[in-house]
Amino acid sequence: MKNYVILMLLYLMTTACCSSSDSNPTPVPTPTPTVYEPKVMLLKVNYLTNAFEGAVEIPLEKKSSTFTLRKEYQEPSDIGNIKLFHKETDQLLFDASIIWMGKGRISYPQFIAPDNFERVAQPNPIYPVNGFKMLILFDSFFVEPDLTQAWARVQTVMLAREYLNANPEQQVNVYLHQPSADVGDPEDWRWIFFLKN
Repeated sequence: MKNYVILMLLYLMTTACCSSSDSNPTPVPTPTPTVYEPKVMLLKVNYLTNAFEGAVEIPLEKKSSTFTLRKEYQEPSDIGNIKLFHKETDQLLFDASIIWMGKGRISYPQFIAPDNFERVAQPNPIYPVNGFKMLILFDSFFVEPDLTQAWARVQTVMLAREYLNANPEQQVNVYLHQPSADVGDPEDWRWIFFLKN
């Protein structure tokens, strides 16, 4: 009988706690799916030492399934300029001056320091399936560069690996920025790698 009374009390307590408005419990919110935001990542590597010197992500204003660079090049008689655009959306990705017998500078984008990027300590090497596409300012005297050492530094950046995994068929665009005209100083030169997610 004691068990019967205890069971009855438990039943009354549980039914008394729930009013008719509680019969429709608050639904558990469903997670919002991740929205794909198209971006381009630029990575800067020292020409002589192959040291990774920074990177930046640039969100694209419109989605595009292809990735082509368009250049606007003003040859330096004194001061020149190079602008690189995402051709499909006409969005500026890179802007730098080139100075005759001097040293220009990159005015856009502002690269984030390398220590702000997570690195893979012992990475399994990954390479773009379709290789690299060099952006050439002048065709004369062009020799296809060996990008092996520079790419070895880029592919240790976790975010760069994510871009390559998200878009494995891409051909990685590469530009060698030489901020001085005439003979130039290779110590000032930088590889700029362009990846699209």
